[in-house]
Parts: sequence; C-alpha cells; structure tokens
Amino acid sequence: MGRSCLAPALTTSVARGSQRTNARVGRSRRGDPLPGTQLKLVRTTVPGAVGESLAEADIRNRTRCTVVAAERNGSVVTNPGASFVIESGDELVVAGTDENISRFHRRFAS
Repeated sequence: MGRSCLAPALTTSVARGSQRTNARVGRSRRGDPLPGTQLKLVRTTVPGAVGESLAEADIRNRTRCTVVAAERNGSVVTNPGASFVIESGDELVVAGTDENISRFHRRFAS
C-alpha cells in the first residue's frame, strides 16, 4: 500500500458520485460479473464501516463490490489491503454493478 502516482487521474475520474467504466461483464454462477455487464466506479464515504478494517467490513462478500482505492487526507492508496482500517472522512473508490453499488450504499454509506 502506498501513495499512487495516479492520484490526480483517479480523483478526477470518480469525483462527485460515480463514473461508469468501459468494462462490460455478465454474471457467473456465483454472481460475480462476467463479460457483458457494465461496471460502475463510485467514490464515497462509508460511515457504516468507520473503525473497521476492510476484512472486518467484509465489503466484497456482503455487497459483491470491490474496493479499488481509498483516499485519506489527500493521499490515495490503491488496492488497499485487508488490514486497511477505515477512518472518519476516508473516501473509498468501489467498483461494482448497479445492483451491487446499491447494496453497498444501503449497507455502508447510509
């Protein structure tokens, strides 16, 4: 985990809500995306997970979303590990389908 040289691009591409990616994927038997379905990137605070590590929050299993980055105090961490603890004010960049992003918001962003 470290500061990314891609921070400005990441910040502008997902600022203010969400940005659709160009990836199209469908669903596997487990519900994971496969080619054919459009994914979304969302940048949001997560008050429902403050004080928890990514492992404790279990975002992937609970929502089928993937945390691809976190921003804290102006620094961006790409691909944060399971031990990354979410603090108040952190913004996570999360990837998932519309359905999965909605599940994520209901569970963590409300």
